[in-house]
Amino acid sequence: MGYTYKRVFLIVMDSVGIGEAPDAEKYNDKGADTLGHIAEYRGG
Repeated sequence: MGYTYKRVFLIVMDSVGIGEAPDAEKYNDKGADTLGHIAEYRGG
């Protein structure tokens, strides 16, 4: 192989949701949608 990289970026997107789970209400997480809310706030 022999790949050489000068720089590596690692983006961790832990807990970034794209919609609520079917049992979200059971865990008081109704309406969870992190990415959707960010897009809405940013006008996208």
